[in-house]
Amino acid sequence: MNIIGATYFIAMNQSFSNVIPVLNIFIKEKAVIQKELASRSYRLINYYLTKILAEIPFVFLNPVLFIAVSYYIV
Repeated sequence: MNIIGATYFIAMNQSFSNVIPVLNIFIKEKAVIQKELASRSYRLINYYLTKILAEIPFVFLNPVLFIAVSYYIV
């Protein structure tokens, strides 16, 4: 297999596998966030920072495991 093609496939696979779940969750949480922002429970920046910090392990763990396996295959 061509290494450039494998690299492109891995990059696209990891990009979309991280983006799609975030979009689905954001749509589901949008009504709750709007309600909490209207009641001034917290600011929007606090929501985004905690959301990013909570998702960092999952965003980095999946690609590392995928690359660790696919490196030896290619």
